[in-house]
This record gives sequence, C-alpha cells and structure tokens, in this order.
Amino acid sequence: MPAHRKDTAAAFDEFWIPEPNSGCHLWLGGVDWRGYGMFWFDGRTGCATHYSLKRAGSPVPKGKMALHSCDNTFCVNDEHLFIGTAADNHADSRKKKRHCHGITHGMARLSEADVAAIRASPESDRKLAARLGMNRSTISKIRLRKLWAHVACQI
Repeated sequence: MPAHRKDTAAAFDEFWIPEPNSGCHLWLGGVDWRGYGMFWFDGRTGCATHYSLKRAGSPVPKGKMALHSCDNTFCVNDEHLFIGTAADNHADSRKKKRHCHGITHGMARLSEADVAAIRASPESDRKLAARLGMNRSTISKIRLRKLWAHVACQI
C-alpha cells in the first residue's frame, strides 16, 4: 500500500467512532449541508462513505451513490453501505417507509378524507378540479392511484 494511502486511511479512521449497539461507524468529521460526512481524498473533498467503500475495494462509479442499509447518514461502516442509484435510494426509502408522503409531506394540501371524497365524487375531473381549485391532472392521478396510492378507500 502506498504511504500516502496509508496516511489517508489513518486520517479517515480518526474521524469516526464505533457505535456498539448498531455496529455503525459514526462520522465525527465535517459534513455537507445535508448532513453527510465529507473527507479529503484523491486530491479533493468527497463523500466519506465513498472513501469508505473505495478503501474496502468497492469504489463508487460515476453516476452512482453510497446507500445506507442502516439508514444512518452519519455511518461510514463499509459493511452498512451499498452502491446504487438515486432511484434505488428512493425505492429503499419507500420500502422502509422513511419517505414523506400523504399528510406527512410538507407540501400536502389534502387529507386522506379529501382523497376519499375525490375518489367517491361523481363529478368529472375537470369540474371537481375547478371546484377545488386544483389541476385536473392531479384529480385524475388521485383517482388512478398514481398519487395518494397509500390511501385505501371504497369508491
């Protein structure tokens, strides 16, 4: 192993501590605006998770990202990381129910009761949208369960 890589690895190891209950390696170094660890390697500042995977022999290809199986953004344990796309990350978030949807989404204007009423209404999409001050395509997507799909209601 080249001397500079050993120095980089040693420096990296100074920025995390083990969390005994989860097995996570908690990043104590600098973070970006989203809270993800940042670390200087390969002549630039990059994601600490990317360095962790690179050091473990699994470099993150361009256009991919490091995803957390532990869902802890501060974790840099390469055993808790896997490589994927933004779509993979979104699917993982949805599967684990970590994403904001429905009334938990900060931009939600409807309640689950509103969604049930929209689906039960005999009015056309156009008329209902005009009455509610919404876009016709939004009404259509709610009825087709492309939006608010998690709401189970009888029509």
